[in-house]
Amino acid sequence: MALPQPTVIPVQQDSSCLDNEWSLLELNGELIMPVDLPNEKKPLTTVFGPDQIELGSLCFQDDKPVLILGTHELVGRMETLKQPFCVFEKVYGDEGDNPQLEYKVAGIIKHKMLFNNYPKTIMKS
Repeated sequence: MALPQPTVIPVQQDSSCLDNEWSLLELNGELIMPVDLPNEKKPLTTVFGPDQIELGSLCFQDDKPVLILGTHELVGRMETLKQPFCVFEKVYGDEGDNPQLEYKVAGIIKHKMLFNNYPKTIMKS
């Protein structure tokens, strides 16, 4: 019985991807999408594209990540991942009728922002 041949998918990397350090965002709980997406008449948030809405705002206070989601404030902490990993971007090369699939290294994730405490309710005026 012959073993199946492995599929080789080229991976591109340039020096600029090493400057793109990303962080992972870990939330405990459930995020519920709004019933109505915002539109021109009702701009609740910024719409980025089809089925994509702004999650909230993220800032750092005293080296701690603070995430504002609607009327909730979550204070988290930064953790270093035991094993960093890469984020890839799918790239289709132009080879005529048969496009070549490649992956480009988009960034490296070494840290995560962990939000595992109950949110504090904030009032907006």
